[in-house]
Amino acid sequence: MIELIITNRLHQKIFVGKDLPRLISMRPLTKREIAFGRKLGIRRFYLPSLTKTGSVQFFGEFDRFWDQVVKPFGPDHPFWRNVVSSKMGEWERSTAYFTLMLFTLAQKVTKESEFIVIVCSSLQEEDLCEEWGEKMGWKVYRIPYLSLPYWSRRIIQEIMNLRNFLYMSLICFYKKWFSPKYEPRRLTTKEKNLIVSLFYENCFRNGKYRDHFFGNLHNFIMQSGNSVRYLAGPLGDYRKAVKRVRDCDEISILIPYSIIPWGELIVLILKIFMRRIRFDRSTFCGMDFSRLIAWNSRRFEYSFNLDAEIYYSAIRELCENEQFIRLIQLYEGSVFERACIQAFRKYSSGQIVGYSHAVIFPLNLKIRLTDSEKEVRPEPGVLVSTGPEGKRLMAKIGKRESTRIYVIFPSAILKRQIRVLDQIFLLLLMALGALLEFWTGCLRMLKALRITALN
Repeated sequence: MIELIITNRLHQKIFVGKDLPRLISMRPLTKREIAFGRKLGIRRFYLPSLTKTGSVQFFGEFDRFWDQVVKPFGPDHPFWRNVVSSKMGEWERSTAYFTLMLFTLAQKVTKESEFIVIVCSSLQEEDLCEEWGEKMGWKVYRIPYLSLPYWSRRIIQEIMNLRNFLYMSLICFYKKWFSPKYEPRRLTTKEKNLIVSLFYENCFRNGKYRDHFFGNLHNFIMQSGNSVRYLAGPLGDYRKAVKRVRDCDEISILIPYSIIPWGELIVLILKIFMRRIRFDRSTFCGMDFSRLIAWNSRRFEYSFNLDAEIYYSAIRELCENEQFIRLIQLYEGSVFERACIQAFRKYSSGQIVGYSHAVIFPLNLKIRLTDSEKEVRPEPGVLVSTGPEGKRLMAKIGKRESTRIYVIFPSAILKRQIRVLDQIFLLLLMALGALLEFWTGCLRMLKALRITALN
């Protein structure tokens, strides 16, 4: 039988039995916690793989749960610009991962007592872990680091969230300060394309821009007589990446923070902090998880919500100053992608193309669509996959029409790569043939020596 220890931090009081507990953490551990765990020999508890039947049960329960979550929200609602709408946007801290962890633990059958400590990232997670353990008939110990009244812990949690919000706001102001000034440019060609992407400093070489995801797609578009503008967010060192943008004359690259005026940025940040999305009762395996979703929707440990609103406002400003016939963007189910779709669909009448560049697997709930979600979630009108298997999985997991999913190979690059690969493959075959011939000769020699020895 599982004996569940619920806490908000690794500490000495969690030892309630003779054996060391195994660890599940819903947040990154601090250096002090890691040192403490290593000193005492606490090991992580790795969730076992679900059986085929278990996987079907989990997806069935989760889909019913998520249908309840998204039911009140239309395609233009700010919910779709909130990280919880990605289901797995915060990974270990996401609601989906939390439900998967509890569901998988419930499938574990053990006769002997097994101590498992769960380090939760919020009071809402602690409450649900306690209720789940009692529902499963486990022995539950709730041992927080500080024995304070529940109401005082709620206040502390809100204060810490405010601190995280102020820190994230400072990062936004920092990025705005070092972003180049935006100047609306009236492009002369009839057809204008907007590409939304992300870039690193090393995307710029010899005065040329090569996007990590789209390569030199802009060159192909411009060769056909159309115009291209990138709306791209820097990754890595922000100041260095922005400096490379200023030095690039090949293509127009806009930083989202450049487009939004200072006054609008301040109002936008305050608006996000004050926003409260109301969720209806949403049950997973008979337990109400709506309070956890509500808390995760206004938590500021990550910048996902701020980033999504920044992209939304940037595209709105762009579409009010310029007209685009097409939006080409990344597509892996992230929240900022839906913000771009919402803004472009509202303020422009152009086509939206999503490029699926990431690995697609069944448990990637960001790509998966439930029946109710399929009707209201903002999605590109056209999807582009990197291969036929990706197309099949996108259609299967997301219940998408295969007619709007296209497989595109960059022919010139592929031909060049195939020529190089053919030469390498030929050399490998020749080496393998020589190696096999050598080993065959050795085996024949050994066989002959063995026969001679027997005689």
